[in-house]
Amino acid sequence: MIDTLDELLKVVLSTLGIFFVLIFLYRKYVLSILDPLFFFLVIQAFSIQLSFIVLKETQYIVNIILCEFALFWGFVLIAPKNKQIVLGLNTNRLEIPKMQTEFLTIFCNIAMIVIVIANVYLISQKGIALFSDDPSESKVTSFSSGGGLGIVRRINWGLLYFVGLVYMYLFLQNGKKIHLFAILLLIILSSFGGSKGALLFFIQSFSFISLIANFKKNENFKVLKKVTFLLIPVAAILVFYILFAVWRDVSSTFIAIGTRFLLFGDAMGYYYDKFSIKHFAPYSIFDFIYNELNGIFGFFRLAPYKIPLGYELEMFQANTSTVPVFGPNVPFYVKGHIYFGYVGAIVYSFLLGMVIGKIRLLMSKLDFGKYGIVGGLSIIFVNLSLFGVTQDSALFISVLFDTFIFSLPLLILSYFVIFPKMYNLIGNNTHYDSAENTLLI
Repeated sequence: MIDTLDELLKVVLSTLGIFFVLIFLYRKYVLSILDPLFFFLVIQAFSIQLSFIVLKETQYIVNIILCEFALFWGFVLIAPKNKQIVLGLNTNRLEIPKMQTEFLTIFCNIAMIVIVIANVYLISQKGIALFSDDPSESKVTSFSSGGGLGIVRRINWGLLYFVGLVYMYLFLQNGKKIHLFAILLLIILSSFGGSKGALLFFIQSFSFISLIANFKKNENFKVLKKVTFLLIPVAAILVFYILFAVWRDVSSTFIAIGTRFLLFGDAMGYYYDKFSIKHFAPYSIFDFIYNELNGIFGFFRLAPYKIPLGYELEMFQANTSTVPVFGPNVPFYVKGHIYFGYVGAIVYSFLLGMVIGKIRLLMSKLDFGKYGIVGGLSIIFVNLSLFGVTQDSALFISVLFDTFIFSLPLLILSYFVIFPKMYNLIGNNTHYDSAENTLLI
């Protein structure tokens, strides 16, 4: 696809032109370059560029572009503009009630024990993926041999990041070094998994956390800001290291980085030909619902697990029944075309844009007093991961479900741990301030 640095430069320059169009369209909605929306636009620019490179028929390129515009119009119809997003509204002071702080701390500490035990077990069985000969391959194959490692993967792609967000909030509240250490430990554990985007969540989390009322006046905020900006070059080095481990050549590694951005849309190369389109034409809205929720159905044993749609695309192209180790994610324009056809894909993209805009709207003047601390942080967490729904909605749903299913028992356990203390305070303290100690969960 890209064989030389000159070709890479041409692709990057061409992609920049597309990106400038997208950033102009979304300019009133992007919070900063750390906003997940900004990274989404980078991905979409490369994906549109890829369509010009790999697709031969103009009608498919036009359909992808129409889907992009439909997503945009659905999004801006509902989404708040950047100046309308204020987190922690009505938070008149930085300190949250003592009991809420203790509750969040107990939850995070219990969750951290679970996360560390799970990852120590993973490392004992498979080693550290980051230090393997091919970290990108190891991050997948490490979980493919059973032995309970699938649960570790579910913990790492959901609970680990949610706990990291809560620890960031706690650090901003009380400045305890143990919370900052916990954040750094979670960053290290996520990096050990071999994912090229492992640090991106923590970097983007800061962009949202910084919107919480009054935090910019806090000394702890300055510390977290320094850590975040230090993570940016570390993340770049991590990406380079992971790819260099495979290519062992600087120029080839840079080419691989450019190619990787293009491959965010690689499903189009598996689908947009008359044979694949004909093969997947029987798929309907019922298949869409079943496939999107299959991870949840499978977890509760309501239905057998089904191989991801991207794997089906690859297997059809390879004319094999053997399930591959890797498979492409299926972005919204491909998925829409598979399940709903040429015109239906455009409608699907518009509706998806509205859904994304609606979820983004929840952050507009987010009031922790209304949603509770856990509820407010959950809204922030979903928004941090939100644009993953455009890249592969089934995976996005599975990750959110796994985050919920592993977090909920730990939240309940934390409540039972702290409840006796609350009960004693109410029973023994005649000066007990219920407003100061109520759990807003």
